[in-house]
Amino acid sequence: MNQGLMYAVESTLEESLEMCGAILFIYSLLSYTRENVGRLEVHFAHKGCDAGGADG
Repeated sequence: MNQGLMYAVESTLEESLEMCGAILFIYSLLSYTRENVGRLEVHFAHKGCDAGGADG
């Protein structure tokens, strides 16, 4: 098999497994949070929006 092709296959496989690991970690973290913390709210403010800053 061509060395370039073999490298491409190995690289793609390694990156795919890395992404699967990241997805599994995030899923596990969210599952743990849902079961042990309960409701979790995250709020984002628009840039320039008065979010209690000193802008007035």
